[in-house]
Amino acid sequence: MAKRQLQTAKAAVAIAQLGGIEKTPDPPSRVDYVPRTKGQTSGLGICMFWSAMFKANGALPKTKKMTDEEIKRKVIGEFPAENQPPRTQSFLGKLGEVGQKGTVTVNAQRIMYNNGKLTSGNVPDKVSVRYNEDGEVVNGRTGKVHRRTTEGSEN
Repeated sequence: MAKRQLQTAKAAVAIAQLGGIEKTPDPPSRVDYVPRTKGQTSGLGICMFWSAMFKANGALPKTKKMTDEEIKRKVIGEFPAENQPPRTQSFLGKLGEVGQKGTVTVNAQRIMYNNGKLTSGNVPDKVSVRYNEDGEVVNGRTGKVHRRTTEGSEN
């Protein structure tokens, strides 16, 4: 092991003695870099904003629970497309479309939140669920009231 290190050191000295080594500057950084997504009033990135919305919605009393449409409206309001990087503009455009292939849904973001993908792998203590206008828990896909869950809820 020591022999290999000695050979490496000798090679490094030989290269340094070759001459012609100049202090060549590194190329400039990318000029097309766009800063991260930032919310208009919260200052949060879009993933943290989704997380905050789901966490806050779970903590609200039953009469104040937000529907998926209300959450979507708040996200679009917090992140006006013209002030965002291109990747976020594309995402927000897909969030606004309804019934189109390749759209982004609030439910898909909720699933990512519940799996910890929006929070760097930190799974939330309380999973987020979908609510209707009356604050009742509904099925994430069909939107029908989920009776088993609402019977035992205290909110």
